[in-house]
Amino acid sequence: MQEQEYEVVIREILERKVSIKAESREMAENIAREAYRAEKIVLDSDDFCGMEMEVSEKHTIRKECR
Repeated sequence: MQEQEYEVVIREILERKVSIKAESREMAENIAREAYRAEKIVLDSDDFCGMEMEVSEKHTIRKECR
């Protein structure tokens, strides 16, 4: 059997619960997003909660030369 080449995508999932005081759910999300963007919330290996893997056949795109 001839070996084929495959593309494997590995996705790590990091997760952390944080407590945020806000007047609404939307405001809490905005505060969390801004804190994340400003790197006040930084996830690391301690926040690892899972991994996904996706395998597909590698496709070669051929360009026709003129």
